[in-house]
Amino acid sequence: MPSKWRVVRGLSPVLPEAVCTPWRPVLALLEEKYGPPAERPEPVVKITSWVESYGGLSLEAFAARAQADGVTAAVAELAAAPVSGDDDDDGGDGARAGLLGELVAQDPDAWAADPAAIAAAARPALRAAYFNALHHAATSGRLSSDRLGPLPEVAFAVRPPEDGAGQAGQAARLQLVISNLLHRLWNTGASLGTVEADAVAWLRTLVAGWSTPRLHTSSALGTATAVPGGNALLSLTAWGIQHAVRTGEGLPEPLTAALEELLGAEPDDQALAVIGFGLGQLHHYAPGWVTDHADTLLALDAAWRPARTWLTHGPVRTTRRRSPRPGLPRPPGRGRAPR
Repeated sequence: MPSKWRVVRGLSPVLPEAVCTPWRPVLALLEEKYGPPAERPEPVVKITSWVESYGGLSLEAFAARAQADGVTAAVAELAAAPVSGDDDDDGGDGARAGLLGELVAQDPDAWAADPAAIAAAARPALRAAYFNALHHAATSGRLSSDRLGPLPEVAFAVRPPEDGAGQAGQAARLQLVISNLLHRLWNTGASLGTVEADAVAWLRTLVAGWSTPRLHTSSALGTATAVPGGNALLSLTAWGIQHAVRTGEGLPEPLTAALEELLGAEPDDQALAVIGFGLGQLHHYAPGWVTDHADTLLALDAAWRPARTWLTHGPVRTTRRRSPRPGLPRPPGRGRAPR
């Protein structure tokens, strides 16, 4: 049946006679074949209620377990809970992660009281969901500052192994949220202390394994910062800027070495977009270094040049407590810089 015929037939009980008259022959044929239309037309848009099932797991039951026996007991039970009706390849961890994120959002401070114990009781997918939920709680101001302090170091301690063991998707999600937590820490001017050098080296490894020659990426900055390698470059830059602020000695060698390697390689528009986003801060704290690399940093002859990204997204403030940081497990909006 042609779509126009279907529409007219469905609306014919409520249409004015003047509208129906030209259609009477068609309506008679359709009624002879299909019977009379419904007295009340079906709405075009139907609104129904939707409840997140979490694979049959009960949010209320796990919230009660956390209240009665503590959050560590709740997450240990959740990690072993069977998930019904799961057709994905993650063994139900997607449903468990969604439920854990909701549990943490209900009372972030309680769930952040002993992050090391929860990390030990959870698998990588749940660790990512746990730390990501706390990251978002901190972003929205619902996590106390004293609870936030230990999170980056604890998360870094349970980072995925560098040999790639485990599921790639789970590892990437955990790498991404660890990078965000490190960035958040360094934005406050704080340090990781004795493990900071290891964290910087880890970020450099992520960047090196991610960057590759490429051009014409749609929304290069948003695409880059939504994956571990590009996000790591953003966090590494934040570390270097804050190091320069604390010491007054300019950019540290691990950052300049990473940046110079990217600037000297075949163009990677995603990496260069991340560099361009922080170009204002780099110039503010290391004008000599920017001048030395002006040919690659400040040229405007191609869309992938760092200066083009800086011009597109505008300057970033150069205060001690602010530098570019995206908000996650939600990726930054395409075509706009993460704020």
